[in-house]
Amino acid sequence: MFSNPLKIIFVLGWVLYFFGIYSPSAVRFRRAKIASEHTRPLDIFFDMFTFIAWQVLPLIYVFSGWLRDADYQLPLWAGWLGVGVFLCALILLRSAYAALGANW
Repeated sequence: MFSNPLKIIFVLGWVLYFFGIYSPSAVRFRRAKIASEHTRPLDIFFDMFTFIAWQVLPLIYVFSGWLRDADYQLPLWAGWLGVGVFLCALILLRSAYAALGANW
């Protein structure tokens, strides 16, 4: 399961994002008063589809062999470049959530 150290780094980054950046912002958003809700069913469908594609599928790839047929080997430098891009994305997301506050 965790034979590749890059998978461990990915899981740690995902946990940092979900519990350190996203969840506190979501809690603040849910506590805010909403004058009126204009969410359509199609919006909810696309939000759920996006959540599955961006959050669930990568975790299935890391924790199971179900997507092993789609796996291929990258050069080691590409994996570490991905770690750097992932770290920059986490910093950017944290800054965006902080700047937007309750308006996201």
